[in-house]
Amino acid sequence: MPSNPIEPLPNAMRGADTSVVDGRLYSVEFKDFYAARDPVQECQQAHIQPALLAQRMSTAKTFTVFEFGFGAGINFLTIAQEFLRHAPQECRLRFFSCEVRPLPFTFLRETIRATASHLTLSDKLIEQYPPPIAGIHRRLFANHRIELTVMYTSADLALQDFIARDQQGVDLWILDGFAPDRNPDMWTERQLGSLAAKSRAGATVTTYSSAGHVRRLLESNGFSVEKISNLPYKRHTTVAKLATAPFIPFDAPSRAVVVGGGFAGCATAQALARRGISVELRTPSGRVADGTSAIPTAVVHARLSASTDSAPSIRLQSHAYSQSLIRNFSGAIRCGAIQFPSTRMTLERLERICELLGSEWAQLVSSEQLMELTGLDMDVKGVLFPRALVVNGGLLCSWFTDHPNVKIVQGEVSDLDKVDCPIVVATGSPTSLNDRGTKLEVTEIEGQMDQFEPTPGQSLRPFAFLHEGYVVVTQNTYSAGSTYEYRPWPKDEAKNTNQLRIRKLFGSTEITHSASFRARRAVTSDHMPIAGRIDSNIWLNIAHGSSGTTSAPFCAEIIASEITGELPPLLQAHMNTLSPERFEERQSRRESPFLKTRGTRP
Repeated sequence: MPSNPIEPLPNAMRGADTSVVDGRLYSVEFKDFYAARDPVQECQQAHIQPALLAQRMSTAKTFTVFEFGFGAGINFLTIAQEFLRHAPQECRLRFFSCEVRPLPFTFLRETIRATASHLTLSDKLIEQYPPPIAGIHRRLFANHRIELTVMYTSADLALQDFIARDQQGVDLWILDGFAPDRNPDMWTERQLGSLAAKSRAGATVTTYSSAGHVRRLLESNGFSVEKISNLPYKRHTTVAKLATAPFIPFDAPSRAVVVGGGFAGCATAQALARRGISVELRTPSGRVADGTSAIPTAVVHARLSASTDSAPSIRLQSHAYSQSLIRNFSGAIRCGAIQFPSTRMTLERLERICELLGSEWAQLVSSEQLMELTGLDMDVKGVLFPRALVVNGGLLCSWFTDHPNVKIVQGEVSDLDKVDCPIVVATGSPTSLNDRGTKLEVTEIEGQMDQFEPTPGQSLRPFAFLHEGYVVVTQNTYSAGSTYEYRPWPKDEAKNTNQLRIRKLFGSTEITHSASFRARRAVTSDHMPIAGRIDSNIWLNIAHGSSGTTSAPFCAEIIASEITGELPPLLQAHMNTLSPERFEERQSRRESPFLKTRGTRP
């Protein structure tokens, strides 16, 4: 099994204790200001100009920044602006930042609006700011040319995880935590001594600190160090340059093959293509979304929990990542979702999710608020997930693959060993793996959905409702279905049950059945997808069950990162939960539950 050296953190992060003093954001905990009165100009003077970023970005293929202390994201926004001005169109910006005390959303929003609203990505960052959940959060901007990875964890754990797993290296290190005497944990010999080992040739370090021990630590690790004037913001700051680097970046492949044209295959193709890889996407028909992913109405929302276990943590992160990613799809309906309490999802559990995510992601609503939001007159509380989306599955797959580096061809892979580049198998079930798939605990379960049309001329308010099954309302259609069928349902029984779901919400509304959708979904024994390497050149992205809209893009990003030698958006502590190898380890203690009960509820 893969090593698991890093213990997972509790999900909820303790937010920054902040206030506004004399018009500036102030840390109560560290007794220091976050930035100068003009943080954008200060970033120019302390980081962009000393590191010669405009010149270096103009000739780069990929430019990587690692920052200690995300704060309100002003350095990211300012450097992203510089990148958009000077970098060639084919260049990527990878911007990593660690933060152990995330700013509450309202402080981040108001700080950006007060100091950086003129920057291109300011509104996008506000919209995509991660929830306060421990772990690695990735966001894409500017047609995926700019990649922000915020690591909500300690500086030491973030740096060590990055050093252990990222094989592309860093061009600019930004030491932007609070001053060494206020925040000594960020300025240790272990951390500053680790920078050179992951620095590309010509890498620079910039920092507001001009403390003697910081300069000496950098010098002892191979950097040439210079104090520079930073008036009027600070008397001196520091720039350091590494002339020769022992680090050699990983040589990423130039091409890859992806097998499968559903959510997982198409999202994987996109994640690889945006990294400059030529992708051959193989599907049986030469088209995408021929199977389960052709679902006409899908909710981009995951089964959430406030538990600190690994599986719920991954669901939370995949939920946040995929919703932010798919918001860039013009066909996504930004309608939100209401989840009502049920036997398995009690009101108490829903309230805990609200406490964990914060009001920007989840809000408890009363029956009066429910009426105002949806027009439903029901004496029940629920939780509003305002960022939930509704998509057409086929159109989403087409959006994933709309990239010049993706070529869709008809065909499969009969002999995986004869393909001379990385292969990602992203089919519904692992039938093409032959002996490699014998230990995987995967089965198929049917799911169903029916669509109904309202009375002609009736105007509907788009919304998604989650309870026992789901109901989705778009402008001209009601869609209702069940996540899984653990026994085969006659078509009429499914249709009548779905019609009843709608009537429970909307009373005696006149509706006419217009379409049915039936498909089989692959699911594992632990209800978690499989994402990872199964052989030297073969990866899997399969078994997403009913969560394909959220887990498939997230797992695609993990796999694309591994193939190209980049840090995946998931802490090492949680990687085993998705690993294909997890089943073989379990089978050393017990028999596969699908050997005798294949086709029944896992």
